[in-house]
Amino acid sequence: TNPIKNQVLRINAIHEEMVKIQIFNMQGSLVQEYKTKTNLDSTINLNSGIYFLQIQSETKINLYQIIVQ
Repeated sequence: TNPIKNQVLRINAIHEEMVKIQIFNMQGSLVQEYKTKTNLDSTINLNSGIYFLQIQSETKINLYQIIVQ
């Protein structure tokens, strides 16, 4: 579990390939989506709670649980 404070989401790109970043609420509904080939440094507007962060590259999908404080 990764806490997010100050509503800032930072993701460092390792490879220069298109990455789709999606944030889902606990009910499984998509609440935010980003597409980038570079590092992401974005302010997110989410209520406090637990969310799932999915990062999808051309070769794999990673899913993380995050807590917004």
